[in-house]
Amino acid sequence: GFVDHETSARIDKPIDVFMAGGTSCPAGFEEMVTQLFEEEKPPFAVNKVKRCKDPLFAVAEGCLIAAETS
Repeated sequence: GFVDHETSARIDKPIDVFMAGGTSCPAGFEEMVTQLFEEEKPPFAVNKVKRCKDPLFAVAEGCLIAAETS
């Protein structure tokens, strides 16, 4: 988990966590992940947990952008 890598997971300000992929689509998943971050207490502050605008294609789009710019 996060605690095992606490020294390398330092972030100075709260971050947003974005979810993508089909697994993030079911109703209530966003709230469940938010709750898990609150319980797990990672070594960095989480501002918000959000689902990508188009979660089914976000990962593929990111891979395409990375391939085009590499």
